[in-house]
Amino acid sequence: MNYVSTANLSREEWLRLRKGGIGGSDAWKIVLDPAEYKYADPLQLYLDKTTDEVEESDSLAAQMGTFLEPFVADLYTAHTGIRVHRWNRLIISETHPFMRADIDRKIYGKNEGLECKTIGEFAARKYLGMDEDGKRIYVDRFIEGDMEASLQNKLDWYTQMQHYMAVTGWDMWHLAVLIGNRQFLWYDVPRDQPWIDMLIEKEAAFWDCVERRENIWESMEE
Repeated sequence: MNYVSTANLSREEWLRLRKGGIGGSDAWKIVLDPAEYKYADPLQLYLDKTTDEVEESDSLAAQMGTFLEPFVADLYTAHTGIRVHRWNRLIISETHPFMRADIDRKIYGKNEGLECKTIGEFAARKYLGMDEDGKRIYVDRFIEGDMEASLQNKLDWYTQMQHYMAVTGWDMWHLAVLIGNRQFLWYDVPRDQPWIDMLIEKEAAFWDCVERRENIWESMEE
């Protein structure tokens, strides 16, 4: 497995390494439908990858996710008994070097990873419409123990984990979700080879445009 140690890197050095390829949080922006995922934007990602500026999200949600990541990892161990640890490496795919993975945690003693997420209670519910009395109807996105049902409306997270499995070659990922500081759920997410094949194809086409500086999206919008 190819990797670069991130243990002693500055924040700017780490961001520049990420800029040199496609990471897990980039992958879904390339392959998902912007009509359903408003931040799925290959054009903006292309511009980010082809400029010299190094930027990262300064939103409170992004900061809270980073701040709470160790807590979510500890919760996962407390609830499952499965030990995890930091893996200070930026992993680079051996077969597709433009694909990168900076994972939250590695399962101790196994080639499996853990993705830690935090989400608000409102965002964890899906709006279905109005009932006969004019009241809003919601359904919970996340169901305890049912990974398939829980992630069918969170394909951005699913794509991120499949990207990591594509890069590492591992066959299992785990997802830990803290919902509104009131509910904690976790799932086992197996490797989905057809999804990975689709990811590799679309990410390769995207990165080819980045390397050739060919902005095909701009020409398509004219």
